[in-house]
Amino acid sequence: MADQEAGDADVENAVELADVIAQLRSELNRAVSEGADQGLRFQLGMVNVELEVVVERSREAGGKARFWVLDAQGSARSTRLSTQRLTLALQPTHSDTPGAPVLISDDQLPDER
Repeated sequence: MADQEAGDADVENAVELADVIAQLRSELNRAVSEGADQGLRFQLGMVNVELEVVVERSREAGGKARFWVLDAQGSARSTRLSTQRLTLALQPTHSDTPGAPVLISDDQLPDER
């Protein structure tokens, strides 16, 4: 994570990183389900996601850091925060067949890899 620049960022409109990943997982699952009856399918490969985040650290003893993903507009707010660019490389797998390719469908054709 490289420090980009200190600037105004609106954390009130930000989304937690875990929620962004959960939404991405949901969208990929929906694409797999909706592709089940399609003649043309795609093999799902590496998913690269680049996000602009703000790290918030709790001031309590034993507090943890939370990553907030900023929206594309990044509207201004009076608090100055340091934003970071975070790049994630996610390899989707099915929990019941780890290592097998994920297809945007439910069946694999005989000549499909």
